[in-house]
This record gives sequence, C-alpha cells and structure tokens, in this order.
Amino acid sequence: MSATLGFYWAFGGTVNGVSFVGENVSMLAPVKEVTIPGDASFARQFTVPANTASSPFTPPTLLWSWDGGSEDFELLVVQIMGGEGYARVSWFCDSPASDSDATPTGDKPVVHTASLSCHTPFILNTDEAPVHATLSTAAGLDGDGFPAILTQSGTTGGKVYNLWVQNTSTTESVSVMVWMRN
Repeated sequence: MSATLGFYWAFGGTVNGVSFVGENVSMLAPVKEVTIPGDASFARQFTVPANTASSPFTPPTLLWSWDGGSEDFELLVVQIMGGEGYARVSWFCDSPASDSDATPTGDKPVVHTASLSCHTPFILNTDEAPVHATLSTAAGLDGDGFPAILTQSGTTGGKVYNLWVQNTSTTESVSVMVWMRN
C-alpha cells in the first residue's frame, strides 16, 4: 500500500511596513508531491504539562515509540496547537540488529533534541538516523569543526526508536498534535 503526500510550504510577513512572501511557497498547490510506502497513518493530540522550574523536572511526554512491529514511519510531524508555546522534542536513535531485525542493539545509542515553537512544525521525514558507537563522534564536532557523525568512519545507518516532547513553560500546559504515516 502507498500514499501520495502533498507538501505545502508558506511563510511571509511584514517588515517595516513592507509585506513579503517567501520564494517557492504555496498554500494553493503542493510545492512537492511524493509517493511513499506504508499502510496506516494516525493523528493524535497530547496535552504536555507545564515543566517544573527546577530539578526534578517534569518527565517528557512520550509521543511515539517503536515496539517491534510495523511502527516504522515515513513521515512524522509534531505541531504545537494554538498561537503560543515552546517545547523541546527529543528522539532516541540506535543501530538495528540487522537489515531484517530492527530491534535496537544498544551499541550506538544517541538522543537528539530540537526546540519547537508554535510557528512551524517539527518534521522527521524518515526514521533513518546516522549513529556511531562513540558518543563524542555521534554528538560532537571533528577536528575541523564539522559534525563528526558526518565525517568519521564507523558511522552507520540507525533508526529512530522513541520520540518525546517536554514543555518549556513552567506555568501553562501546551497541546501538541502528532501526525504519522507508517
């Protein structure tokens, strides 16, 4: 089974009284259409509680987790609902046992984190993620100041196994929507 997805990009604004619209954007017709494999999709809404102001911090909310079945995804989108809010999105990656067994090995675990505002969604357009057994290579810079994961030998193809979100506000909860195509 497969699905055709249309992607609509738009951004613009007003600066010093002059309105602008970004290049190669459209809300009327897809800027890009792709056909991806998969047999299901879901949309779920989560309420992420306000964080505590100091340690121990409020645990992150688990948005998605691989559990050994057909949960691989081709597209995963997280969007803060409403006009306010900031959050941190973290995703856990590791190397799979083999091409036919996607069970995480624990050999190359790494967590990536990105900030999410209410202005734009957070998108993972594949569950593939490069991983490396040495944490400083997986998350650090090489001697030339480039991401070591992109330049060092031993980097292999891993995959995403978990996705969490944590609210940065200490006073208000935030609502997030998750769309996924697997």
